[in-house]
Amino acid sequence: MTRKKASAELAVFLGGALAVAVALLLGGASLHAQNPDQVKQLLKTGKCRGCDLQNVQLVNVKLTGADLTGANLSGAFLYRTILHGAMMKGALLTGANLGGTDLSGALDVDLTNAITNEHTTCPNGKPGPCGR
Repeated sequence: MTRKKASAELAVFLGGALAVAVALLLGGASLHAQNPDQVKQLLKTGKCRGCDLQNVQLVNVKLTGADLTGANLSGAFLYRTILHGAMMKGALLTGANLGGTDLSGALDVDLTNAITNEHTTCPNGKPGPCGR
């Protein structure tokens, strides 16, 4: 591993660790997303089609079978969030950190621009990092 790559990975890890600490202090969810009411809707109903959830921080949240069709999760931090069987067709995950997230059985999820790691469970049920 090059020194530059190691430094970049350390920066991502430390940034993620800070976000986890903040989210845990806030009780598992940070409402610093573009639309806090939509975050509340997601947490209450598990349905948030087309929602603007950019930069949302969810830690240890269970959203089994959630409907996130067309939702914008760009820049989201979803540490240890359970999205087992979630509907994610058209969801934007650009820069979303899905470390430790359970995506097993998630439908139509495009992870091309998302961040996954060995703690992520991919939609096919295998450990990550998930294929692109």
